[in-house]
Amino acid sequence: MALLNYPYTTGFLASHESATFKAAGVPIKGYRSMGWKQELGGEDVYGNGPVPVGRTIGQYKATLDIEQLLSEYTTMVEKLGTYGLTAFNLTVRWREGSRLSSIEIVDVLIKTEEGTSAQGGGAVVMKYSASVIVPIRVNGKSMIDEAVLRGLPISAGLLRLNGG
Repeated sequence: MALLNYPYTTGFLASHESATFKAAGVPIKGYRSMGWKQELGGEDVYGNGPVPVGRTIGQYKATLDIEQLLSEYTTMVEKLGTYGLTAFNLTVRWREGSRLSSIEIVDVLIKTEEGTSAQGGGAVVMKYSASVIVPIRVNGKSMIDEAVLRGLPISAGLLRLNGG
């Protein structure tokens, strides 16, 4: 069963131009780019043979890099106050036709910032990287089951998946 029929002709695909950004609950139009990455650092576990006997869940790690217009960045950090110590939530939604996609990043904490101002007609831009410790949600789903986040054994989530 195909997840999508190609070519995709029933509407447009998500694009940066269709995105709506909210930082700390405030709509922002000045995002130039946003990149995120998340991973589980588990590993395959071997016994005495050449085939793994299992795997570990590992540790969750996420990164977030944003490029934003200076005017909106300064408005955002004014609202946050001591912005290197104040976490905020970031929500991005893309709507193309009847299709809605979203990314929710909770407890974003700015760790590095870098500004760029150059001769010419370009706007002043701030780039920043942030710490992310709560798993990123893609359309409401995260890489790690909510049971694990609450400290329950991994099997609690697996039982739910298998109808138990």
